Amino acid sequence: MAWGFGGFRHGSKKKKKTKSYDSWFERHSSEQLKTLLKAASLPVSGTKSKQIERLLQCPLTNIYAPEIRGMNMFNNYITLEQIKARCREAKLWPGGSKFDLVLRLIENDNDANIRSNTTPSKSNSKKRSADSRDHADVTPGDCSESDAESVAPSKKKRKVAPATKKQNKSLEGEALEKRKKFRFQKLNKQIFDRLQWKASYKHMNGDFIKGGRVEIDCPEPEVFIAMFADDDECCEGKAKSMEGKLKGDTNGIKKASSGKLSRSFKTDDDVECSGLKGKTYRLGSEAVLKSPTSVSLHHGKLACSFKYTVM
Repeated sequence: MAWGFGGFRHGSKKKKKTKSYDSWFERHSSEQLKTLLKAASLPVSGTKSKQIERLLQCPLTNIYAPEIRGMNMFNNYITLEQIKARCREAKLWPGGSKFDLVLRLIENDNDANIRSNTTPSKSNSKKRSADSRDHADVTPGDCSESDAESVAPSKKKRKVAPATKKQNKSLEGEALEKRKKFRFQKLNKQIFDRLQWKASYKHMNGDFIKGGRVEIDCPEPEVFIAMFADDDECCEGKAKSMEGKLKGDTNGIKKASSGKLSRSFKTDDDVECSGLKGKTYRLGSEAVLKSPTSVSLHHGKLACSFKYTVM
């Protein structure tokens, strides 16, 4: 407030300073940067600055780095509409945020590079076909001994380069049970942390129901199926072999066309048999998980959405 002609007048308000970024990657968290690095087949370790440095050096990702500053922009800045147009050209879904669109394009370009590196080039195949035709046109009677030796195919076998990537084997038996137990421990720990005691829990008395959601890493679909498929020991249903489960023939687990696995528990008895646990507090109160509760696995992330009440 300041004194002026006619009374008090309001002083000028200070404008909030907007944070500027040197690149588009700096706007995102370390976990989001790791997702982009995985899509480009780059190492994900290190600090955030090192992760951004790898993305800036990679030709698949550095084209999305330029950032607008005020009214000025880089010459090679790509707008959101241009990114959507690239998705349509690559026959990808053009919906979602800019991060989702860039992630789809990076994965698509990386897959294309891998396919081009593994398949033989057309020029090499043309050379081989031309050489084979030249050898076929020459007969032993039409050339000398030295020419015949040069025309004769070499008997040396070509060495086949060993495969660089090992095939991921699905877990079975004791290894599968250990990984299943480990994932349950991590998931229940996240639920425990989510159910930390609050003063509002005193008034619930089992009459009010709240909701929550947690997420952990789980890149193995067979572990998710082993965790949440119906089992004869607890729930009704026929137990099936792991081979049948991986083909989509699962008890209670649905598989979407996108590869997403999901399971919903529609009754309190199903939630009790699911292996998910609530939390007991010091004063004798207990947080009990209720239905409907659901779990899903997509892009290596196991998410659990649950309902709970405190009794």
